Amino acid sequence: MLPKALSHFSNWGAIQLAGPAKVLILSDIHSPYHSEAGLQIALDHGKDQQADVVILNGDILDFYSASKFEKDPRKRSLEREIETGIELLEYIREAFPKARIIFKEGNHEERWESFLIRKASELLGVKKFTWQSVFELDRLKIEWVGEKRPIRLGKLNVIHGHEYRFAIANPVNIARGLFNKAKAHALCGHFHQTHTHSEATIEQRLIATFSTGCLCDLHPDYAPINNWNQGFADVDVTASGNFHVNNLRIDQGELY
Repeated sequence: MLPKALSHFSNWGAIQLAGPAKVLILSDIHSPYHSEAGLQIALDHGKDQQADVVILNGDILDFYSASKFEKDPRKRSLEREIETGIELLEYIREAFPKARIIFKEGNHEERWESFLIRKASELLGVKKFTWQSVFELDRLKIEWVGEKRPIRLGKLNVIHGHEYRFAIANPVNIARGLFNKAKAHALCGHFHQTHTHSEATIEQRLIATFSTGCLCDLHPDYAPINNWNQGFADVDVTASGNFHVNNLRIDQGELY
């Protein structure tokens, strides 16, 4: 008899979101190391556009204290990072009281489970210590998307950017690197740079890919010199699944 196969995930697949919808995509806030000015610009823009869906596209929280990398013990405590994270999520919910808010796990959020594995493996699977419980997502009516699942906005696939095992960064253009991996319409964060790429297939089907900027401090202690920029995106999704991405940059407090 053929042995029964095991599965790493149950019913793994993309989260589908149909149009029409006005979607605000925020990525790489890295609270408590967020940019207050940049984040406020993004939230105000989303309200002006009457966004009815907000996607928190990974690395919303930094989890410096839970990192496996060398840490400065003088930095913020884990308790304070959690408190600040909840305050941030409350602020976003207050800004969009009626919107559907979806929180997609990024590599920094994955630090939480890695931290439990290293420091308190007995707590793995205990409901009160899941991400959703610790950050009160049910109370805030925020949906959680883990397991590196994409979110599909009509025909546009949204990922954080760490999902591919090998980096999608490209020496010229992050969005082109994403095209080379995804081979389909896609948008990512993770790299803290605003890029856009479009390319036609042999069948003359035009594919567009995008990478969004960040909403965090641009000069962290581990990389004070970098090529990052602040930014975010809004996406109009039609009932047919077509989409328009407005990939926005923030420079010196101005929105472009």
